Amino acid sequence: MDGHNTGANKITGPKDKDLQEITPVFEFEKFSIEDFQNDVELLIKRGNQAAEAMENEFPVDVFPLLFQDLIKECNKSLNFPTDYTGTAIISAVSTAIGKSAKVKVKAGWYEFAAFYIAIIGNAGANKSHPLELAYKPFEDIDKAEIKAFEVEYKVYEDFQALNKRDKASQPPPKKPLLIKSILHNFTPEILCQRLTDNERGCTVVSEELATFLEGMNNYSKGDQSSV
Repeated sequence: MDGHNTGANKITGPKDKDLQEITPVFEFEKFSIEDFQNDVELLIKRGNQAAEAMENEFPVDVFPLLFQDLIKECNKSLNFPTDYTGTAIISAVSTAIGKSAKVKVKAGWYEFAAFYIAIIGNAGANKSHPLELAYKPFEDIDKAEIKAFEVEYKVYEDFQALNKRDKASQPPPKKPLLIKSILHNFTPEILCQRLTDNERGCTVVSEELATFLEGMNNYSKGDQSSV
């Protein structure tokens, strides 16, 4: 058997008469210059919207001017992210409002300025500092309240330690209440107690989200941030 190829392979195709001519049809007469311009403007608008969505800038301009200046200066001088500072301010303002005001959604439905807020970011992203700045006035108020409570509670305890004759000789002091605006380390019992004592309400501020969630399941009777 001879393995030598003595002929070339032949490829056959359709005859010329089998080929059909395809002529594209462009109906330009259905489009106008105005339609073209509208399509271009729509594409530009969608492109701008997509760019804005990618940037996702925090809406600093919705704040009062005082807070706008604070947010911008913190970002410029302290490198605080604008969204972190703005979010901390919203939380602090809601603490100041508390239950002193409410919004009527509809008949019989009212809502207070209560928020669940989480500031999320990488380590070293300045998450804690904006919160500390926004809540410093409340920390100062709570410190003054604790000092006053300690003095009043000492008077109350001293009276309770008296005998019946001495108690009868003087008016009994009222048991003092510890009014706090902020809780850090808390238990459900302590949180309920603070909400009962403070008619305006209070805010739980945690360094970590896990700490907040663990606190909701903590049933010890101590309040590490109280006295």
